[in-house]
Amino acid sequence: MSAYGHISIDSNAPLISSLFLIVMIEIMIGGRVIPSFTANAIVGIKQFRNKSFATVVLAFSATSFLLWIFFSVSVVTALICILTGVLQFILLLGWKPLATRSKPIVWILHAAYFWIPLGFILLGFSSFGLVSMYIALHAFGIGATGGLIIGMITRTAMGHTGRLIKAGAIEVSCYVLVQVTAVIWMVAHLTVGVWFHFTIGLAGICWCLAFILYIYKYFPWLTKPRLDGQPG
Repeated sequence: MSAYGHISIDSNAPLISSLFLIVMIEIMIGGRVIPSFTANAIVGIKQFRNKSFATVVLAFSATSFLLWIFFSVSVVTALICILTGVLQFILLLGWKPLATRSKPIVWILHAAYFWIPLGFILLGFSSFGLVSMYIALHAFGIGATGGLIIGMITRTAMGHTGRLIKAGAIEVSCYVLVQVTAVIWMVAHLTVGVWFHFTIGLAGICWCLAFILYIYKYFPWLTKPRLDGQPG
């Protein structure tokens, strides 16, 4: 249909679709584990968790991605994406993210998920031509995906090596560096010339440093038996 001019699809659509699929998985899994981890970490916390509302948000998310792939330059697409972002924000707020301020092992998951509603809103703005689509894509790819990855690979490594699941200085540094990388990428797309290359380079350094720190601490753990002698 694109070849015959019936619909307009960007040449990067397959790559972008892959990212959107990953984000959908993050929405489905994150919607289950993030509020659960939060409830387990903070005794007595009261969250707003409604399965019907979560299902509606999931449906809007999938619809937004499909509309953007096939009709990226459309007022309808823009409005649906922005509405989805607002619904995602409401969903996130129901999990009480601010209550996790003293629990880095949990707040990183909330901070990472925050980029998903922001990404949808930016996607809507890109349909209006207000911002570059790459700002939205990096919100999803670096802020959300990168943040959720670093949050989960630290948590699971602690648990599966028989250690207390609690973030220390290195973990917090990893979390902050990944989130800073996402922010720098946002800024980079607002700059030109030498400043663009400088900010991109700075973002790359922060990203690499985050995972170098992870390898430095966790490689010895992951290549040795569990502390408690149990199977990993």
